[in-house]
Amino acid sequence: LLGSGDVREVGAGVVAALECIRAFRQEADGLPGIITSLFPTLVTIDDGMLNTSTSQPASQEILAMLHLILKTYKTAIIVNLSPHQRSPESLVPWGRLLFRVVGMAVPAEGVP
Repeated sequence: LLGSGDVREVGAGVVAALECIRAFRQEADGLPGIITSLFPTLVTIDDGMLNTSTSQPASQEILAMLHLILKTYKTAIIVNLSPHQRSPESLVPWGRLLFRVVGMAVPAEGVP
């Protein structure tokens, strides 16, 4: 679902990723493998959505997916940082993404 070009399918994949992280966040054995395979894809999707939203106004779907991806990241780091998340290959892209989100101008309709 995350590799699909359809916004709705990617949205469903993002929701599934969040639920997967929620389900396994206390599992010391399973979570690092899930994070290693899932998080590079999530940061790439988020980065692509931010690139899209700079060229045109961000849609509600894009803003909702950005929120869910960041929520997935937060849920994964609450208890522990996996070895992948401590590596520069993960810290740098996620750090850049967080700085871009902080600097993002949110349209009035995007504010609840």
